[in-house]
Amino acid sequence: MKTILLLFVSFSLCSSGIAQSDTIPPTLVCKDAYATAPTFTCFASISVHDLIENVSDKSTAPLSLGFRVSCSGSGFPENAIQLNIKEYFTHVDVWARDSSGNTATCTLRIFVYDSGNCDPAYEYISQTENGEGLDNTRVIRDGYNCVGDTFHWETMQFSSEYHHIWGEIVPDIGYNSIVTASHKLKPLNGVTTADLLLIQKHILGIEAITSPYKLIAADANMDGKITTFDIVLLRKLILGIITELPHKQSWRFIRKDYTFPDPGNPYNPPFNDRYIITPEQNPLPHKFEFIGVKIGDINGDADPKS
Repeated sequence: MKTILLLFVSFSLCSSGIAQSDTIPPTLVCKDAYATAPTFTCFASISVHDLIENVSDKSTAPLSLGFRVSCSGSGFPENAIQLNIKEYFTHVDVWARDSSGNTATCTLRIFVYDSGNCDPAYEYISQTENGEGLDNTRVIRDGYNCVGDTFHWETMQFSSEYHHIWGEIVPDIGYNSIVTASHKLKPLNGVTTADLLLIQKHILGIEAITSPYKLIAADANMDGKITTFDIVLLRKLILGIITELPHKQSWRFIRKDYTFPDPGNPYNPPFNDRYIITPEQNPLPHKFEFIGVKIGDINGDADPKS
């Protein structure tokens, strides 16, 4: 009879000379927020150490640190331990990397105070189809970046002779901005039964409206079509049954540099009514020009100064 002996051997990777790899990232905690004054005109010089609440690692080897403006890159920001940050609010991503290549990151919001002399000048011009300046236009700037930081600014252009002076069109790297225009005052300005007759003749094929801007003006409910329902809405406005049109706009705006592919059908494709500014644009645009169209005014007798 044979006896079989089973021998169980246990051993340690470390005792056998095989080193275990470090896969645990550093511990990194950003400050909740950080605010500072400009250290030179319009910028603040900020160190990555200013933004960290706590950083540690299981290894005793030195950690590499870096940071960048959010939405402006990917991967570890090499050698970025000091940055010049523009005035305004922005988000930054802070990174830590250990000697094994493990990384950790956190994000915080920075506010650099306005020193009062850093806003560049931008021109805004709104005119009618005939080149008359349009008063009382509200200029709107909306913006966002990839981490959900947004801004919304509105400014009223009171005089058609005044080219509005802006602040920063794009607050910082990583932001997109959208510039639009709005005018909600006096929806009855220039709207009479004579305009209803012109729209009716167009619908019946008796006398076509040929200007793409006048076709846009005839679309009272802004649905991309000219129908008898537009006439009904404008008649209610004239009679005082309603005091504003469905979209609460009195004027519509089209970029002045926009060319209609089909002037007889300005709604297809949708006309361009905004400027979109991306971080990649260099140089950034400084002039924003719109053509204003008075909704319901087909014969062009609306007062642009009203």
